[in-house]
Amino acid sequence: MSKNLSPQYIRTHKAICQALVSLLKDKAFERITVQDILDATPVTRTTFYKHFHDKYEVAEYMQEQYIQQVYELTDALKASDITEYSRLSAERFKHYVEHVRALCQIRTERVDLHEAISSFYKKAYYEKTATPPNEMVADIYANAMATFQLQSVMQDLEKVDTRTLYNTVMIDVCLLLLSLENDKDVKKLLFDKVNHLCR
Repeated sequence: MSKNLSPQYIRTHKAICQALVSLLKDKAFERITVQDILDATPVTRTTFYKHFHDKYEVAEYMQEQYIQQVYELTDALKASDITEYSRLSAERFKHYVEHVRALCQIRTERVDLHEAISSFYKKAYYEKTATPPNEMVADIYANAMATFQLQSVMQDLEKVDTRTLYNTVMIDVCLLLLSLENDKDVKKLLFDKVNHLCR
């Protein structure tokens, strides 16, 4: 959205998105109509079409906004100490929890939040690795990161230390994949190594 738009335009845009979020709590996306959105917000049909072509464009816009937050969080984390991970995550995503829950219910040709986040992390994998990219590793990494992010945003971000949650979940998954989930020594070794890196 352009920075030169009027406050009224921005408020209307947000109201339309919020109406879709609210509707998705009780109704499948496929069954929601533009009229349902209009009934849920004081916006005329003419005004709606000045903002969006249809409900699909509303969903696409919401997904783009969330992915923008992912980019901004990644940049903020690069410029910060790793111990700031939880605070920055909570700060960035606390206003998007309802939108994420809503978007997770939508799967269209252009709206698939898991796929969008996964694509972001796959690109990030290629950018940060110096070795020739391994497609399988990149796919598994990207899917794991996307799943973790969507699950973690569902948590109470004010109370959950997302960095600790991330370390715990990823180590447990790795051990499970390697059939080492009952090996307490390996688990302790990995936790000690990760905690040392996070200091």
